[in-house]
Amino acid sequence: MKFCSLLFVAVLLFLGSCKRDRYDDGSNTVDRLVFGTFYGSCDSDCVHMYQLDNSTICRDDSARFGSLTWAYQFVTRTQLSKPNAVTAKPLLTQVPKELMTNSNTTFGCPDCHGQGGIYLIVKTIPAIYRFRLDIDNTPDQSAEVIAFKAKMIDVLKQIR
Repeated sequence: MKFCSLLFVAVLLFLGSCKRDRYDDGSNTVDRLVFGTFYGSCDSDCVHMYQLDNSTICRDDSARFGSLTWAYQFVTRTQLSKPNAVTAKPLLTQVPKELMTNSNTTFGCPDCHGQGGIYLIVKTIPAIYRFRLDIDNTPDQSAEVIAFKAKMIDVLKQIR
């Protein structure tokens, strides 16, 4: 009986130590990205925000410079064409792990000298991570963040 109890405890400890990490397979897939650019020192058309999921990409035409707080909520105004969704979809699997650990983080000094910034929301189940990124490459941006930022900018140029 004592042996069975010890065996049972050992099995429980073994099973309890198993932890499934969602990203262990090397996949950085997220459920949804909200991303876009903002410029504070411009007269019109200063914010371009998009929401991407597995099948669609939509634009929020209501977003304004002052609305991009940490509490910003995307409002779908226009669904873009399927080719635009296909162009942007790879971003869902290219988000650096670094952008799925910390939230409400600002990299660099977005739009401090008129260069603009990138606003990014990474949505996974169950977490939401929000970032403001300087368009310029800054020392606090890792090589992975800089590469992902370049991919976002490239997609934004293609879908606009």
